[in-house]
Amino acid sequence: MKLRFSANLGFLFTELSNYGDRYLAAKRYGFAAVETPFPTFDVKAVGAIKAAAGGLEQPLMNAYSGQPGEFGIAALPGREPEFNTGLDLTIEYAKLLNCGTIHVMAGQLPADADPDRMQKTYLSNLKSACEKCESAGLTVVIEPICEYGVPRYYLTDINRAVDVIGRVDSPNLKLLFDFFHIQQTHGNLTNLLRAHMPLIGHIQIAQVPTRHEPDSTGELNYDYLFELIESLDYRGWIGCEYRPANGTEHGLKWLKRYL
Repeated sequence: MKLRFSANLGFLFTELSNYGDRYLAAKRYGFAAVETPFPTFDVKAVGAIKAAAGGLEQPLMNAYSGQPGEFGIAALPGREPEFNTGLDLTIEYAKLLNCGTIHVMAGQLPADADPDRMQKTYLSNLKSACEKCESAGLTVVIEPICEYGVPRYYLTDINRAVDVIGRVDSPNLKLLFDFFHIQQTHGNLTNLLRAHMPLIGHIQIAQVPTRHEPDSTGELNYDYLFELIESLDYRGWIGCEYRPANGTEHGLKWLKRYL
C-alpha cells in the first residue's frame, strides 16, 4: 500500500507568513494533505482557499492548547471551563477545514503538581472531548511527547498513553505515534509500532536528535521504518513534523520517491 504524507504547516513552508499560501505551497510540492497547529489564522478564508485548490485533505489539527507558549491544558485542574470552550471552537474550526482528527494536548506539569488531580482532570476532559467529537464525527488523538521536545510535559510514556486510552474507553480516542518522541523516550520502535498499531490514529516523523528531514543524518533509518509501516498495513496519514535544515523546498527531495 502506498504511504501517504501530510505536510505539517507549523513546521514546513514557514517561509510563507500566510497560512493560505502554505496550503497552496504544500499542494504545489506534491503533498495530498496538510496538518496544522490550532488555527490562529482566518479559518473561513483559509478553508475557502483549501476548497478552491481541490484535492487537499486535512487529517489532523491541534485542539485549543491554552495561551501562547502553553502545550495544552487537558490535564490542568481548574482550567476545565477554558478547555470546554476551546474544544467547542476546535470542533467548529475542524468542520470549516474538513478535518477529521484533533490532537488534544495535556499540558506541562506545574511546580505544585498534584498527580492524582491531574490524572482525574485529564481523564474527565478526554471523556468529554471524545463524546463531543464522536457526535461531530471527529477522532481524538493523544501523543506521548518526550522531555527533550517539551520539558515537564504531562504525558511522556507510550505505555501510560495506552493506559489512558483504555481508561477513557472510547472508540474515537486513538494514539498519535511520533517517531521523534517515542525514540527519545523509549527506543524499541519496531516492537512498539507493531504492538500498538491497532490503537494508532496518526503517525508523525522527524530525524533524531536534530528534528530535521527523515533522510538527514541521525539515529533513525526511515527507509526501514517506512517499509515497516507499509508491512503493518497502516492506512492513515504520516505527518511531516520536522524542521527543515536548509529551507522547506531544499529538504523535500526525499519525498519525491513516495509521490
